[in-house]
Amino acid sequence: MAYRTQGADISIAVAARSGPGLCRDHNEDTFQVIDLARGDSLGPPAAQGRLVGSVFVLGVYDGCGRGPSGVASDIAAAEILAAMCRGPLPATSEESARLLCGAVVAANRAIVALSARHPLSCMMGTTLTVAALHGDSVIVAHVGDTRAHLLRGERLVQLTRDHTVVEDIRRARERSPEEVDSLPEGTRALLDMTPEQLAELPRNVITRAVGMSDALVVDLARVALCRGDRLLLCTDGLGALVDPAAIAAALRRHPEPVEACDALVEAALRAGGDDNITVLVADVDGEHLQAPLPGQEVPVVELRGGRSP
Repeated sequence: MAYRTQGADISIAVAARSGPGLCRDHNEDTFQVIDLARGDSLGPPAAQGRLVGSVFVLGVYDGCGRGPSGVASDIAAAEILAAMCRGPLPATSEESARLLCGAVVAANRAIVALSARHPLSCMMGTTLTVAALHGDSVIVAHVGDTRAHLLRGERLVQLTRDHTVVEDIRRARERSPEEVDSLPEGTRALLDMTPEQLAELPRNVITRAVGMSDALVVDLARVALCRGDRLLLCTDGLGALVDPAAIAAALRRHPEPVEACDALVEAALRAGGDDNITVLVADVDGEHLQAPLPGQEVPVVELRGGRSP
């Protein structure tokens, strides 16, 4: 089934910021803004502006480890740019979803291969959240604990779910008894933890990353866009330190994306700034997009994701 795609262009006002935070001496995060029709890519140290086009790809990456080709986040961003720009422009949102998912799988394959060729790079990996805006939809591909949010009116909705030990336990608890019985014994034992014990677990232990292994599962979701939607992509340097209510307040308080980015980075620094911080804010417009209704829900449709190999 092909998702409905309008021929009219999308307009985005976009800004992004990325920095080392207060406790790191270098920055292994990165971001990118791709105008797929033109093959242009904007990246660090800063990118902002108003862009009009048919397909945009926005991404944030939180990397770990450096190889001969650079840090893992930069390698993943470069692989995704190359994969997304290879071949004809996707004609539908469904094609964009397949292309985006394949690009993430290709990035995983590249980092795994690089680690195999260079043993000192064996700890390379990156989390990522990449969003493709096409027609009246945004397709989000996600691995790890970077996040995508959508602000519609007064409501902020998280479009991704973290791939961390804590979140995996929570998700497992939502399963049916039959599904729980099929889980490994060690995982079932974690489900018996009390809320107090769960709160003591480290929240930054990820269970999935690009480059971690040959086997990778990519979460993929679709959200219908409305005129005036605001997208936020961020690494855990923001999401792990600043609560969603404060994030939503900052996004509502600052109408310009660059001001919203600066405010969110400042909030993360005030909260300790103990990690690299990357935020990307994009305001979406287009004559073909519907105006949001008061109190309108933001349904997130999970799609069949990618799997490697």
